Amino acid sequence: MKKTFDLLLWIIYWKIFIVYALSDQKFYRPSIDELNDPSIYPQRSVYGIKAIQPDDWKIEDFTGNGVGGVVINLVWAAYQPEEKRAPCSSNEVDYDGYCFIPADEAAIKLYTSQQFMVTGILLVPPFWARKSNTNCRQANQNFCAPDNPIAFGRFAGFIAWYFNGQNNHGRITEFVIMNEVNAAEWYNVGCRDGVACEIDKWVTNYAQVYTSAYDAIRHEQVQAPVLISFEHHFDSSLDKYINNSSPIISAHTFLRKLVPQLDNRQWALAYHPYPPNLLRAEFSRNDWPKITFGNINRLVGWLMQNYPNNPSAHKIYLTENGINSLSPNSDQNKQYDQLCVAFEIILSTPNIDLFIYHRMKDHPVETKDGLGLGLVDTSGQYKRAWSLWALTNRFDITTNKLSCGFENLPYVILKRGKHPISGHFSTTRPLPSGYKIERTWKLFREYQPNTKLIFECARTNDKRNFPSVQQNCENQDAWGPLGYIYIDQTTNPNAIPIYRCRSGSNYFISPDSKCENTINEGLLGYALT
Repeated sequence: MKKTFDLLLWIIYWKIFIVYALSDQKFYRPSIDELNDPSIYPQRSVYGIKAIQPDDWKIEDFTGNGVGGVVINLVWAAYQPEEKRAPCSSNEVDYDGYCFIPADEAAIKLYTSQQFMVTGILLVPPFWARKSNTNCRQANQNFCAPDNPIAFGRFAGFIAWYFNGQNNHGRITEFVIMNEVNAAEWYNVGCRDGVACEIDKWVTNYAQVYTSAYDAIRHEQVQAPVLISFEHHFDSSLDKYINNSSPIISAHTFLRKLVPQLDNRQWALAYHPYPPNLLRAEFSRNDWPKITFGNINRLVGWLMQNYPNNPSAHKIYLTENGINSLSPNSDQNKQYDQLCVAFEIILSTPNIDLFIYHRMKDHPVETKDGLGLGLVDTSGQYKRAWSLWALTNRFDITTNKLSCGFENLPYVILKRGKHPISGHFSTTRPLPSGYKIERTWKLFREYQPNTKLIFECARTNDKRNFPSVQQNCENQDAWGPLGYIYIDQTTNPNAIPIYRCRSGSNYFISPDSKCENTINEGLLGYALT
């Protein structure tokens, strides 16, 4: 009898283990069936938000460490070195009557077979496609803007069709249209080195390229995100850099001029929130007018406030991000510590859907300038930050190493902090220096039934922090969503009411309907303790 009972226990254990193992894999990465269906956009779990620029590194380090995806540069010049019409040769593929070489097929097929979501960055026009851009005088002319948006759109359509998951070549799931298009170093329409930049011409040129690519991609993959790439100069006060030797338009100004030209297309951002100084590891919530890891929540808030009727614009994909580890401006300990903080801020900010770390291995060209972003050095030695990055989301090992915000999922932690002089502060992100936590509650990072988003806001005149139920932050500064709070107690009777309270200009949150003998400004919702 005991042997039979032990056998039953053994069978039950292994059934649970197999189901658990399979669910773990799904939790990091989508199923093959999802990746093979171009009519849907596979949804990544928040545990799979972690992705990497692989630098041809061994795939075992990614499959075994909770990586949800990779990013690959799709170089137009490699796919279409000449504008050749069909008939095509045996190593070419006919698409829309033109011949293409499927340059990255082996890598994309391999990553897809391991259930990675592959983000593709479409860039580098071939020479024939940028001959008319005669004023582009970059030392490396690979990043001169193309002449013909239709030709670029055809290339984008080919990529979306060939790598649609059904052609046995793998799947591209997100499409980034060119790189850091608000910087002339990476998207040059013919200004720099003495040639003045015309902002309207620059933006309109990209609008034509983007819309042509968007329409072609969505024809092949109807739900695929088609992303606009910006570097971290955000506020319009930074438009002064348009006259630099390496011109930059602020992302704010670029978007304001671009969006009206996109009609009803469901655009979204691929953003690069590097630290304000790329050679240093430090960033903070005070990095404005740049948007960095430290204040990326402000970008989410700004988009939700300014484009309330375009839900796709509320999602942000961080497609290139890294933290330096090299002296004299940084070191491996700083890289390790700041990477953890970056994860914590990203995970406590709903609507950030992807965090691609750039890069796996240091690049020798960059290290000459003191920049070592990789998790591995040029000799192949793992840096200290590798262990953090590899294990921070590993819930699937016996002694899990969840950290840097992953340990709180599916929740984000709403904090009530207090400073002895400045008063209270309410946030799900790290508190400013000098504030101590008084109380905490749990909100959800992702939507759940019977929940709504609440928001972190600041008064425009004095930057006093306050929470709000209104997406537009009551026409004050929007500092991003805090998390999802229960609307009432019907779903969970253990949730308690949370009110916004005010004493003078000091705002705080409290479960007390009398607001601790101050002014009750309304119910935010119901949260867990």
